[in-house]
Amino acid sequence: MKKLTKLLPIMFALMILFSFGAFAEETGEIPDGEQNITEVVLPAAPTGFSTYTTNNAFVNVSWEAVEGVDGYNVYVKRGDEWVFDQTTEKTQALVHDLLLNSKHVVGIKSFVEVDGVKYESEEFCQGTVTTADFLPVTIYLFNKTKSVKDGIKLVWEP
Repeated sequence: MKKLTKLLPIMFALMILFSFGAFAEETGEIPDGEQNITEVVLPAAPTGFSTYTTNNAFVNVSWEAVEGVDGYNVYVKRGDEWVFDQTTEKTQALVHDLLLNSKHVVGIKSFVEVDGVKYESEEFCQGTVTTADFLPVTIYLFNKTKSVKDGIKLVWEP
């Protein structure tokens, strides 16, 4: 009787494990508490980084497409840390909010999305960009000024 008492918990545990396996085989469903693991192949990093300044505080970056990806994440390196800037499905991005008269490192990672989770390439496609030392200023000459009830009306041509 003592041996049977010791074996009962083990037999019960084996029955539960077997029934979960049979349930998954018959229905294709996974019982609660178990996870279906999907193997994800990380995408390759983009290549062919290029850049040009479109405005003194903005920089346009582009790269070569990676086949089979869902998009690209753009990062700017601030000190020793990569800071996320934006996500795009295109092979170009306008990076803004950069310091004037400075060098910045911009990095691109491709990603695939599986079950709502983004898996990025391990490596960056990256390059250094330099912003100009001043913001452009447009000066308008006023053609006419006129006093109105709540202020001044200004008329000009660009």
